Amino acid sequence: MTTLLIYAGPGDAAGAGTRTGGVPLVPPGFTWPHCDSCAAPMLFTAQIRTTAEATIALFLCRHNARAFRFATYRVAPAAAPGAVLSDVSAIRMVEVASSYEEACDAWPRRRDVLGQLGGSPAWSSHDETPTCAECGETMDFLAQLETNLEPRLQTHVGTRLDTGRETSLETNPDTNLATRRQTNPETNLEPDLETHGNTGRAYIFACPHCPETACRYQR
Repeated sequence: MTTLLIYAGPGDAAGAGTRTGGVPLVPPGFTWPHCDSCAAPMLFTAQIRTTAEATIALFLCRHNARAFRFATYRVAPAAAPGAVLSDVSAIRMVEVASSYEEACDAWPRRRDVLGQLGGSPAWSSHDETPTCAECGETMDFLAQLETNLEPRLQTHVGTRLDTGRETSLETNPDTNLATRRQTNPETNLEPDLETHGNTGRAYIFACPHCPETACRYQR
């Protein structure tokens, strides 16, 4: 059984459900993450509701990725230190009997498949399942997010991780909102997507015993 994350139209920028874009709902005392390599504020990319009591917040930069696991009570919209994404996409969950890759191939609108919740990671290359830095236990796979097939999600990623190319986000100085660059009307893809193809997949893990989380990124 595979639980697909499917694009479900525009979403609420501060909603409690699973979505890309907007701002995350966080507990008191949360500190917005900054990239260890470039020191810039990381871009909030997605909020995934894993259970009724827990959510994951995914942040990306061109250099790395980070994930946080929060309880769903006593949370409020975070104050973003930089540009946020005004193009918010809601996500619905659909269970299918096939494997993730088979389900993606069979889905009528392939680019609407934005990832999966639980199951087994569909690695783009080799297995990078992490171990917990605190206890050494192999971490559990929580979710996978595609960053290559859907232009709406590509906008949210906007990173070109480890490539050194410019971000696909442009920030309006009057509103502090990041927006997508002009797409090709014939393909509905951004120029970099037409030329360079996919940018990869983010894989989110959590320790079954400790509060530690980890994120891996592959093309």
